Amino acid sequence: VDASAAGTADSSSSASGAGGSSTRGGVYPSSSWSGGARGTAAQGREEHGSCRSSPVLIVSGFDPSYVTPETLFVLFGVYGDVSRVKLMFRHKSTALVQFTTSAQADMARTHLDGCPLYGCPMRVNYSMHFSINLPSSPSPYTVDFGRSHPQLHRYHGSPSFLEAGHPSAAVLIQRLPGNVGEDELLSLLCYWGTVVSFAFHDASCTAAWVRMSSVSEGVSVLTHFHNRTLGDHSLFVTFVQWAGLPGAAAGVGADVGVGVDAGAGVGVG
Repeated sequence: VDASAAGTADSSSSASGAGGSSTRGGVYPSSSWSGGARGTAAQGREEHGSCRSSPVLIVSGFDPSYVTPETLFVLFGVYGDVSRVKLMFRHKSTALVQFTTSAQADMARTHLDGCPLYGCPMRVNYSMHFSINLPSSPSPYTVDFGRSHPQLHRYHGSPSFLEAGHPSAAVLIQRLPGNVGEDELLSLLCYWGTVVSFAFHDASCTAAWVRMSSVSEGVSVLTHFHNRTLGDHSLFVTFVQWAGLPGAAAGVGADVGVGVDAGAGVGVG
């Protein structure tokens, strides 16, 4: 049991996370989560001892049956390099996420507070702690990614995390094996929801634009596929701000049977 001191006070003040559907993809009506829509309860927690300059965030409201430290590492890692993640043992829908800098924590809170994860809207606030204590012996609840998996970070200290966009129903999947066909990819993606639109980026078929039916499903696709191995390739997934599929009007990715859109372009977020 991982019951280190860091985060205990946080978890008791935020244990009652937001509710929601526990389905894999969940239902979220808009195609892009704008963030920043925090209610009075979250504001109250912010005033109750949290520290804006802390690189540690407290996250609550997710479904613990689906979420692991690796899940939070991937999702929060869109907005900075996550060094440690701790799932609270007593409050299973609450976790602490530590970034390498407080600026990255600011980005993550701005973009992910209220974002649906597997159908449940998360609450993200600043922790009163400045680091996550590691347990004296290995624990499945606390993972030090900075020590064990530094190669999985997106930015490695680069300021490009400031360019990351809001969670979206649309994602760009890169580093695909060129021999993986459209039907195989669609069968994998459909497990996490409804694929509304799909197109390979170019004739090499090493990247694909995908639009799911909701932000929650887009988040599920990113958290499941980023850093995962397909063939001998480690996939790289980012949210994109939707404006149509490049090349779809010319037939790229057409006839997939999942409602491919035609349009001018997609901005990477």
